[in-house]
Amino acid sequence: LRQWIIKCRDEHESCNLKRLSAIPSRLLDVGTKQSDTVHLIKSVCQMNRSNFSPIYIALSHCWGNSSPSITTKANITQRETEISAADLSRSFQDAVTFARWVGIRHLWIDCLCIVQDDAKDWEKESAKMAPIYSGAFLVLGATRAANCNEGFLEPREKSWKVGSYTFWNLEFEIHARKYLSHTGSRGNIKAELAETPLFDRGWCFQERMLASRVVHFTSRETIFQCRRSIECQCDSSHPLERYVRRTHGNNSRIPADVHPDEIDSMRCVQSFIYNVYLWGKENSLDSSLAPIWFGEMWGDMIAEYTKTKLTYSKDILSALSGVASIMLAFSPGRYIAGLWELDLHYQLSWTSILDEADCYRPETYTAPSFTWASRIGPVMFPWQIIITKVCSIAYISCTPKGSDPFGQVSNGFLKLEGKMI
Repeated sequence: LRQWIIKCRDEHESCNLKRLSAIPSRLLDVGTKQSDTVHLIKSVCQMNRSNFSPIYIALSHCWGNSSPSITTKANITQRETEISAADLSRSFQDAVTFARWVGIRHLWIDCLCIVQDDAKDWEKESAKMAPIYSGAFLVLGATRAANCNEGFLEPREKSWKVGSYTFWNLEFEIHARKYLSHTGSRGNIKAELAETPLFDRGWCFQERMLASRVVHFTSRETIFQCRRSIECQCDSSHPLERYVRRTHGNNSRIPADVHPDEIDSMRCVQSFIYNVYLWGKENSLDSSLAPIWFGEMWGDMIAEYTKTKLTYSKDILSALSGVASIMLAFSPGRYIAGLWELDLHYQLSWTSILDEADCYRPETYTAPSFTWASRIGPVMFPWQIIITKVCSIAYISCTPKGSDPFGQVSNGFLKLEGKMI
């Protein structure tokens, strides 16, 4: 793992580019391997100190049904002095251990770095998810843990002795373990990760999508993913696919060296997001793939995002606001509660997957009815083969509920003009 991180840091230029320079308002100072002291620091106050480094690790984890350690108005002053290990949930203790092992002194954990009973602080910091996770040196995934108290640095299945032999008067033991391999099937890594608790949670979706590097601790192995490739303990390495647009009736727009069955839409979309940080709009958006390339890309992302679960339905837009904010690099026009003005006609063709038991309209208002965010549960965009633009926007309006333009909304209206038959 250390070799993967060092190689990525030293050789992957794309993984070291940061287009969003803001840092979190607070970070955890985890000290060193020889220190047990952990405390909160105010990042902005530390910036003028010559020995302060904004390099940090961000934790991606599931809250689950546990009661994690949190920072509140009542305890924040004490936590700026010291946080004892006993006050940290198991996954947070493991994150501190990992940060010290890597040699990075600062750590960001949402429960501890955001004042959880301060609505203004929560709104301000949650709106900064894009710079927080994209700006982290590494995102640490507590991938195997269903809640904060489970931890993720657990012993895996041990090997067992299957034989021994003697060579030059030296005794050697032969051990075996379950075979781990993803060679020849890029879907295997995705399938393994898709079954983990972390990949089931809505808030965690954008955390891994925005990261330049992620380390996943699963029950079987450790997986390292960066903007260039995925590495795992079975010694296989997989380059990240380019974004490939699906075609309208044929495969003519798919590159000749890419077979349609090999296209992993989520990793392709992730590659697309990475392009924002690499080159910006000019070289990322291929105009030859007009007319609805951006709309299809966004639709692919929403289809994946809506497969995940949220504890609170009101978070359906907030949990995606970080990803939405970086889409501005493509000049997609106004953002309307989960839809973009660019290619809006295509995005309006969403439909719920009605045979899913967890597909429903929430009791509390989340978004206007014309957007997918008005429903909870998986959606799809099935009409890309036959979609044709026959309308134009006459009037559009959407009012954010708070200061985050990509977060919760209080209302939205849309009026289209077109021919009627």
